[in-house]
Amino acid sequence: MRTAWQKRLGSGFYLKTDLGIVDCLGEVLGVGDFERVLEHSVELELPFGNCRILDLDALIRAKEAMNRDHDRLTARQLREIKRRQQPPQPNHAHNSYVL
Repeated sequence: MRTAWQKRLGSGFYLKTDLGIVDCLGEVLGVGDFERVLEHSVELELPFGNCRILDLDALIRAKEAMNRDHDRLTARQLREIKRRQQPPQPNHAHNSYVL
């Protein structure tokens, strides 16, 4: 069932601002409707105010769902960023102990 907000937005629209164009979507492919997007977002403090953006996992899912060449490339780059943000896992196979 579509919410009243989605009915007003339809599939989305562009909002031109002094800071650039904002793409207002009724839903994000690979993530879901507004409520799901909100669940998978993080808040950033920017010079002009706070802004919510998709978390890294949701952004990867959205890029993969678009299935365009440049989005697949971006998804690969985002997965690498995510991998580099994770703490290194200990590799016990290479540990040796001298007694």
